Amino acid sequence: MTRLMLRCGLVLSLLACSSGAGTPTSGSPSAPVQPGVGNPPSVFVPAAYYATAKSTLLAGDRVGASAIRELVGGQFVFVQARLDEAIAQLNTIDPSERAIVKSLTFSAVADLRAHMADVPRDVTWIGLDIESGMTPADEIDPGQYVATVQQFAALVHASGRKASWGPISAAFDGLERAGRLGDVLSVVDAAVYQGQELFQNQGAAALAAELHRQRARVKGHNAAVDFNAQLWVTRQTPDEVIAGFTLTRADLDLAIIGAPAGVAWTDIQHILAGLSWRMSPP
Repeated sequence: MTRLMLRCGLVLSLLACSSGAGTPTSGSPSAPVQPGVGNPPSVFVPAAYYATAKSTLLAGDRVGASAIRELVGGQFVFVQARLDEAIAQLNTIDPSERAIVKSLTFSAVADLRAHMADVPRDVTWIGLDIESGMTPADEIDPGQYVATVQQFAALVHASGRKASWGPISAAFDGLERAGRLGDVLSVVDAAVYQGQELFQNQGAAALAAELHRQRARVKGHNAAVDFNAQLWVTRQTPDEVIAGFTLTRADLDLAIIGAPAGVAWTDIQHILAGLSWRMSPP
């Protein structure tokens, strides 16, 4: 546990919204194929690229935006304008159009607590991107870490939504060594492995082996928890993202295409076209 915060992974763009705020709406216009072993995983794209991506998205795929803290004047702070932008992006998307699932991500429980009423009603998932710096020290301290995730999950579940935990990749092994990984996985609905650094440093085969190992561990603690992974377009080329998710698809419930603002929309199109195996079970 004492080493969990030594590294800071890239920002996770997860799980978000549409018009209206408060309690989420229920129901879906069509039932998506259940992802996971034996079925292709669902795919996540940032909400900013929805207009480009929607023609190739399937029922159950996700779009999301982020209200994580930003570095301003040497300190990470909550920026209201970022949340406003995320909500505005998501409010332009009609989830019934293609049975799309929406998500929104925060990096601090304090921010979620203060702004839960602003989360649009049709958001299904809320994510916690818990990383050193962007998560307040009193929330990410090793002695408080598990309690932070528990508080986050309780807030999300009380709103009728699902909770996704997105730590740095080292957290999985660190929490397991401390005997606390099961405590985290007992309260969340999904765990996200940020795979961009491992892929960049060691390649797709190493990533595949690690995701297979971590999925087994996660499911061993809580079989109901989704196991998701993220690759990042600025750390991987579009073709590498395709190769990475193609190689690891049997171990994933959700393949997260991370992309910062400014990535060419043609790159997102290229990735989705390259994941054509999603159209039918492998």
